[in-house]
Amino acid sequence: MRFRSLVILVLTLGMGVTACDRTPMDPLLDPELEAALSDAAATPVYSAAYTSLPHLFRTALITVGKERGPRLLQRDLANWRRLNDEARAALSVGDRQVAQARIEAVRAEQIRLVVNVLGHKAVHRAVQDVGVSLARAGIELNNAEIAGKEVRRARAMTAQVNELMQRANVALERSDHEAALDQLTRASDLLDGVAHFLITLQRIPALETLFEEAVARAGRQQHRAALDSMLASLDTLNADARRALRNGQRERAQRSLEAVRKEQIRVVLSALDSGTVHGLIKQVDAGLAVSAARVNRLTDVRLRDRASRMLDEASSLIARAHKAHEQRAAATALDLASHAAGLVNALQHLLPR
Repeated sequence: MRFRSLVILVLTLGMGVTACDRTPMDPLLDPELEAALSDAAATPVYSAAYTSLPHLFRTALITVGKERGPRLLQRDLANWRRLNDEARAALSVGDRQVAQARIEAVRAEQIRLVVNVLGHKAVHRAVQDVGVSLARAGIELNNAEIAGKEVRRARAMTAQVNELMQRANVALERSDHEAALDQLTRASDLLDGVAHFLITLQRIPALETLFEEAVARAGRQQHRAALDSMLASLDTLNADARRALRNGQRERAQRSLEAVRKEQIRVVLSALDSGTVHGLIKQVDAGLAVSAARVNRLTDVRLRDRASRMLDEASSLIARAHKAHEQRAAATALDLASHAAGLVNALQHLLPR
């Protein structure tokens, strides 16, 4: 449909912003350690669980840095850095087979360091934590299925998690803690996928979703000619934004996209129920309350700082949306509440499970 090309266009502009987003430096880390960790940094959009290998590796390095000092830390990291350099060199010349072998060697070195620094108890604790998260995910999938959601793909992923956790427990019985950590962190990564899938099912419907609903309703209630007429301005604005992007005219493209957003808001307000804006504001309020509680429990200083800034921005936006709604400025209220919903949705993915 017409609005799909619009969504793709908006995402194209948005990718540059996401790629430039940087997490502030942890005050506990010295510059040398921060440089080392940056090579294995997780995505800034989707946060990994505390049982992921990157998180456990970071915890191990911070522990070494605090307890043994920078010099011993650099010594312990020497082999890991060498393997990283070899992997980059292989990738730069297109030798994917060697690169893959070095990447696996990097992972094995991370696992070795985690087990040596954090100890066997940390591996047992991580196995238990992943098991608890798996059980929780199973309950949430059951609830989603009862609500009529399609969850077959997530079910298949949890089956893989179960298999990996069985292998991890077998390795623990053999006292092979490195093999157990390998299997459980792979299980943790898959379980992250299930967690983010569940978050997506429960996401607050922002403007893009409401616009799709509005167009679908208009399509059911109006003749095709009337629907085409309703979307004609959007087609023109979207085409102009695409041309501006192709020609490198980013300011013009941005103005066109802002006009597209205003037109989408007009369509939503004309096609959906009068309570749509109020309902969206209530959902954002509820989402903010849940997010605030999760942010307050964060122990990661860097993540808590970033999440708090997002939470503050969303709170400011929804406060302005409340005021606009009280003043019966429906378009402004919908615009602000939709932006706040987008931040809350993003925050849910950013916070570890």
